[in-house]
Amino acid sequence: MGESVTRQPGTVLLVEDEESVRELVRATLEKQGYTVLDTGKGDVALQMALSHTGPIDILISDLVLPGMGGRELGFKVNESHPETKILIVSGYPEDMVVGPGIEFLQKPFTLQALAGKVQDVLGS
Repeated sequence: MGESVTRQPGTVLLVEDEESVRELVRATLEKQGYTVLDTGKGDVALQMALSHTGPIDILISDLVLPGMGGRELGFKVNESHPETKILIVSGYPEDMVVGPGIEFLQKPFTLQALAGKVQDVLGS
């Protein structure tokens, strides 16, 4: 049997301070059926996560953000949402970003590469 295509997409918390990139990523994920909560600031994203009552399946965050960086944000989101997977996107080298429980996608990326990475992370 192949992979099921009918799996219900989940909720994404998207944090990207470059508005045009955030809009493209949000539109791409919404086309795939994800519910997307988005902001350009790490501290705002943390408040969004704390007030969100349902599950947050994945946090997609830039590494460097106003208010709070992506890694710190990921760890804080996991305190209230331990089920949340963390995907950091960055122009910095991967070895500066990765750590336990952190997935990585190098910037610049194609929207197709992002969509594939999100599916990989959520499938694991």
